[in-house]
Amino acid sequence: MIKLYRILIFITMAMQFLTAQIDQMFTGDLHFQYSGALNGDFDAVFLNEDSLQIPTSGAVAGIWSDSTGAHILLPALRQTPDVDQSMDLFLMMMRDDDGVIEPQSWDVVPPDGEDPLNNSAEFFYIPELDSTYIYDLIAPVINGEIDSTNIGQYFIDALSGLISEAYIPLTGTISLDTYDDQGMTGTFSGSLMKLAFPPLFLTISGGTYDLVSPLNGLGPDAPQNLTAQMADEGVQLNWDPMDGGLLSGFNIYRSEDDTTFTQLAQVGGSENSFIDFEVGPGSTYFYYVTAVGLNTIESDPSNVVSIVIPGVLLGDLNADGNIDILDVVLLANIVIGAEATDYELLAGDANEDGVLDVLDIVLVVNIILGN
Repeated sequence: MIKLYRILIFITMAMQFLTAQIDQMFTGDLHFQYSGALNGDFDAVFLNEDSLQIPTSGAVAGIWSDSTGAHILLPALRQTPDVDQSMDLFLMMMRDDDGVIEPQSWDVVPPDGEDPLNNSAEFFYIPELDSTYIYDLIAPVINGEIDSTNIGQYFIDALSGLISEAYIPLTGTISLDTYDDQGMTGTFSGSLMKLAFPPLFLTISGGTYDLVSPLNGLGPDAPQNLTAQMADEGVQLNWDPMDGGLLSGFNIYRSEDDTTFTQLAQVGGSENSFIDFEVGPGSTYFYYVTAVGLNTIESDPSNVVSIVIPGVLLGDLNADGNIDILDVVLLANIVIGAEATDYELLAGDANEDGVLDVLDIVLVVNIILGN
């Protein structure tokens, strides 16, 4: 079954593209009781259960500002009790028209059918949402079919589709009781209705949310078991594979003094190796790798590895530690026009005049003959 984490990331990432940039994010718990057409307790408790710190339940809040005000988007998910392959989604949205998030209360009113996101405060409850539907919903984003150029409209269409299956509010209130850089808490309650024949009604009571910063469980783990070895005239890095479906990529960092690291490259989330061709003979290099989640959060560094690139032995074009007829053949081919690597150009310049020619061939032959 698809992890509930992915729909949380889909919603917050979509809003990030839709509104330019999420300013703050929090994670935590959300609870409420419901009665009427359904009866029970909704408990979304943020839990981490595997090596990628993927929560199977919990709430995430994304906060950002734009020309219409300051916004809070708060999706919460849990596994549907006693129902396989389904989840329950509660989605709450608040907007401060003054552009400042601060403790306050909002009245919840029925959403506008043409623009369900237009009101200052809304909440929706969608029980028993099929996880296959969720996968089909987010797969185009993960696969790159939906990107920053079209994810805004895609998100609006997808959310409208979800709301058509939701209990939508008739009346209600949402309170933001505390808010600062460390977290946010609040309460909510209300009456909801699902369009059906006959209509289905639901009452939500005792709603609370308690979220904290930083994003304890949304960042990926650091890559494990990074190694470095010489390969193909470069340094090959390898690390343990990770779940590429949850990652946007890996960042490769390099240093020549083990103190000042700079980003060298980025590879895709399904990769677990990289070759650094920009190395010089006789140098020492240090590397580490980080993982980057779909939410752009970067992991801690992997272990640091180092490697010493062998110096140039004049005449040893194939870098096997011996000067022999194989090196003469390589050098002769280069002199008559064959393509050469940087190392071969250095090792083949036996007289160190900056040019590979017949004089270098003669010198290498003399080295072999012991002259």
